[in-house]
Amino acid sequence: MKAVKKRGCPTDPGAQPLTACPWGKKGGRLPFGFTQDRLCQGSLVKYAWIREHNDEFSITPMCRFIPSGAQVGVSQSACYGWLRRKPAPREQGDGKLTPIIQSIFADSRATHGTRRIRQTLQTKDLPVGRKRTSRLMRAAGSARKTKRKVKATTDSKHW
Repeated sequence: MKAVKKRGCPTDPGAQPLTACPWGKKGGRLPFGFTQDRLCQGSLVKYAWIREHNDEFSITPMCRFIPSGAQVGVSQSACYGWLRRKPAPREQGDGKLTPIIQSIFADSRATHGTRRIRQTLQTKDLPVGRKRTSRLMRAAGSARKTKRKVKATTDSKHW
């Protein structure tokens, strides 16, 4: 079996550096903000990058450029489909739940974890699972304060 050389993947120690932009608008370098580590990430990161830089370049050359350095390329039709799609019902629900969870978390002075926040949501007639609450808290950057262990400052066995 013939070994395939990967280009631009930073996780591969033998990877060749990605240097040229095929459409040449940036003087033969990678476009602004597009780094080699983004090439190794999933398609959603690539689609978001394409949407962000849509005013600088057209979608077609960007979709052609990304597969030249990535292990998993971006098809043009999938990119257009992602740009035009509506958010899924769960994503819409997550958008409504996140501010509620953040307000409960702020009211508790960052002491409530996922279990207590889930209980509070259930008392407000919002049936949400603990793992979904955990995922939304993680995405919002909310982590509860941990209690410190009480440290004994005196020796109780001082006979």
